[in-house]
Amino acid sequence: MSTPRVRLALLLGSLFVAPTIWGAAHGVFPGLSNLTADSQVIIVASIESDPNSPRTHSGNSRAVQRVRVLYVLKGVVRPQDELNVALDSEILFPALTYLEVADFPIYERYVLFIVKDTTLSSNGFTMLNAQGSAFWIPREADLSALKPTDVRANIQLLLGDVRKYSESRESALDRGMREYLED
Repeated sequence: MSTPRVRLALLLGSLFVAPTIWGAAHGVFPGLSNLTADSQVIIVASIESDPNSPRTHSGNSRAVQRVRVLYVLKGVVRPQDELNVALDSEILFPALTYLEVADFPIYERYVLFIVKDTTLSSNGFTMLNAQGSAFWIPREADLSALKPTDVRANIQLLLGDVRKYSESRESALDRGMREYLED
């Protein structure tokens, strides 16, 4: 094949896969099924350390933090394992809500969709580069209610705990505002 034909074939091939590549490269939410399939490991984890370097802007939003595995939804890690995970605050889910934070605070819990990262230590992982690769869950979430091997049902249960937490905070805020204003 001549050089112009090879270039044309490569160009056409890249246009065919461009939406998928662009979405992954820019953190677009691929859907829960794709997020689950693309993850080597999905865990409920407690953040155990500050970032190895401070997150100051979107150019350095990814930083390594130590996490402790509380529950394994998918993968070959075990509960209580400690992992180094490159966490990116730019791709938290749900985006643009009060649950979104600029960092991963110590001792807060998150569901993490991660893959092995060979640039880190032997127990190093990184988040998938897709919106929704991490979401916060309240400490009150009942991990004993989770069922092994049913990732989607477990995610639904954990998001239900997030909803309950949100509703309880909203009603507490409403009650506090009423008490503050009545006199």
